[in-house]
Amino acid sequence: MFELIGVSFLTSLGYALAALLILFLGLRWLDARNERPWKETIEKIREEPLAASIYYAARWLGACILIGLVMSR
Repeated sequence: MFELIGVSFLTSLGYALAALLILFLGLRWLDARNERPWKETIEKIREEPLAASIYYAARWLGACILIGLVMSR
């Protein structure tokens, strides 16, 4: 029984890591497709504390929701 739980957990963890990798690569692809230079964008975000806090909060929230969706299957 414990082996089944361990395998299930490792499978879910693998799915979560794959989902995060696909999310990261997809966002990078969209940035490249929009021809928006990422360095300039992140510099603008970091100049203003409110923009930076919203950006990082949304990023963490999105990652947590994604992992929750993957782990709930």
